[in-house]
Amino acid sequence: MHIDANSALAAAIAGDSDATAVALSALEDLIREYADSEEAQQIARVTLWSALPDFQGNGWEEFTAYARKVLEAR
Repeated sequence: MHIDANSALAAAIAGDSDATAVALSALEDLIREYADSEEAQQIARVTLWSALPDFQGNGWEEFTAYARKVLEAR
């Protein structure tokens, strides 16, 4: 099943675990940019997962910018 980024994001924010996996998978390049070890990458994934409910933007591009800010702040 193909799911577009905006749909995955909306479903992830609503708590859909499959959509959360898709959304976090789409952020793997960004996660690797901020975390060099597998342990640090896992922490980054959990950090982003826990930040999902606080996202107040609209769409994938805004979420990517939000994710970058979340990872920079941790």
